[in-house]
Amino acid sequence: NMLSKFDDVILSIRHALIASSYVGAVFWILASTLMYFCERHNPEVGGRMSSIPNAMYYTLQMLMGEFVLNNQFTAAGKVVATCIAIFGAVFFSVPVGLFGGAFLALASGEDEDEDEDEDEDGEEAEEKMKAEHERVSKQNNQRAWSLVEQAPNFYLKARAATCYLMSAYGLAGKALEMCIYGLIVIAVLVTILESVPEIDHNHGFRAFADVAEWTSLAVFTIEYLARAWCVVDSFDERSGAKEFRGLRGRISWMTSFFGLVDLCSILPFYIQLAVTGNLFGTGWQFIRVFRLIRILKIERFMAAFTLFDNVLGNQSKLLIGLSYVVFVIWILFSCLMYMAEMGHKKTAPDDDIIDHPYETMFESMWYTLLNITGEFPLGDYSVWGKCIGFFMVIFAIELYGAASGVFAEGFQSAVEKKGRRKDVW
Repeated sequence: NMLSKFDDVILSIRHALIASSYVGAVFWILASTLMYFCERHNPEVGGRMSSIPNAMYYTLQMLMGEFVLNNQFTAAGKVVATCIAIFGAVFFSVPVGLFGGAFLALASGEDEDEDEDEDEDGEEAEEKMKAEHERVSKQNNQRAWSLVEQAPNFYLKARAATCYLMSAYGLAGKALEMCIYGLIVIAVLVTILESVPEIDHNHGFRAFADVAEWTSLAVFTIEYLARAWCVVDSFDERSGAKEFRGLRGRISWMTSFFGLVDLCSILPFYIQLAVTGNLFGTGWQFIRVFRLIRILKIERFMAAFTLFDNVLGNQSKLLIGLSYVVFVIWILFSCLMYMAEMGHKKTAPDDDIIDHPYETMFESMWYTLLNITGEFPLGDYSVWGKCIGFFMVIFAIELYGAASGVFAEGFQSAVEKKGRRKDVW
């Protein structure tokens, strides 16, 4: 029975869960890449950040609240780790809140009849949403194809047909969409694996990586030019109104989020090719890592970050108030821990002696931030420090629960309002 209820929970929040998981995965990969660049030459971390896969492992630990390398980071690494601690808690609180809210709603029924009624209502609402989505998709498909049929000459007909494909209508459009998905995944995986010297120096992998990069670069270049050309034939899928008109419309699309993502996915490589004459020069590794930006192209078909932006807008007042409370508590406990521990040496759990970790307020803020996110890297505190830490943990749990609830409720509401419509432009 419990397994059945768990399955019901998954089904009830699956759209929001997929979108929030995509946001979390993108943040994880990009944060891991930043940690790789900040710490790959740092001898203090003992080679643990020598490749992006290694960095992904330790970044995932930090996202879960475990900072095993906190004392060894450089200043730049601490800045990135601070962002991981703050924003990671936000991104990863959404699935937690979604599951908690769904289980609470499932358990709130007083008897089986009420639960069955709620299940029937939920299934009926889901069927209505699915039917509405199919109706709108069919209507937009017909509208887009009518533009092809009504075009007065070959040029306009070709442009409208290109727009039809780029909008992922019809079998050909859906096949193109899946091909772009596949190229994005391959490009991201190749970029991650290239950072491992043993893999990068393998001739078979190197040949595959070169072919994959040339292929994806050619496809994404053609896609960018095609979208810039036919974007004037696109329309809003809800109102049917034209979104971009003439040269000004093309410029507006080029400077939009999706236009800039598409441009950043290809432009750095052409710059490298023009300057060095070699697309795969070893001195341009930072440019090569720009391929990871391509993972944001999936946003065109999922609109996950768009939903996240809607949540921030809809819950802005509450989130500003919550952020202010978090900031005040962070500063307050940092001051208290600084005054309680500034004259003491500390022992980490691995028995390493850390000389005066609370010597300055900035150091105190760093360790306090780790404490608030659930990590206690120092093993022994004074009596006053332990008392302060006790209340710090209580406040941290309450704040994390509040953030989880706010984001999860807002994310679920945004998904329900938006449905499953795709923002393909």
